[in-house]
Amino acid sequence: MNEFNPESYLLKIQKQKYKIAIFPILIVIISFFLHSSFQFTFLKYFSLAGLLGYVFVIMLHKVNKTVPPVCEQKHLLSPISGKIASTNNNKIEIIKSIFDPIDIRCSTSSDKIDIIWKNKKPLFFEEHCQINGKLIGMLIGKVNCVLKLPDEYKIEVEDGQKVFAGETILARISDNQT
Repeated sequence: MNEFNPESYLLKIQKQKYKIAIFPILIVIISFFLHSSFQFTFLKYFSLAGLLGYVFVIMLHKVNKTVPPVCEQKHLLSPISGKIASTNNNKIEIIKSIFDPIDIRCSTSSDKIDIIWKNKKPLFFEEHCQINGKLIGMLIGKVNCVLKLPDEYKIEVEDGQKVFAGETILARISDNQT
């Protein structure tokens, strides 16, 4: 893999997906064998429920293979995919829905940015990343993320805007600060 999508992290995500997907797969297999043995018509609905459960698990575990934008100016990338809920007082709140990709990306190599996870904690998370856009963790389900920015950053996104992890530039250091 490349530097932005480490193979070890992608393997962790795959293992998590297969742990959860085993239950819908077992439902399909068991209902198939019971249907072939007893010919109960309602068992085909269990197979359908298992298939839909499997598709749901696959949708929950999608990961974008991101290549971050190249900029000469220092910038802050979105750590997760989702929608901007608010941008005020040098804070950016992002809401990730249950169907947004699960990847967490390194938003900046600066330690000045505080990232607060509401509702859930990441399943794994690399604390000190130096490569903007690198896969550093995963979050499953609905999550709110608040980024507290220092005064030298100028926010470049608007409320309601869709953002993509490791691709969307949320803020840049103001020209008078560089």
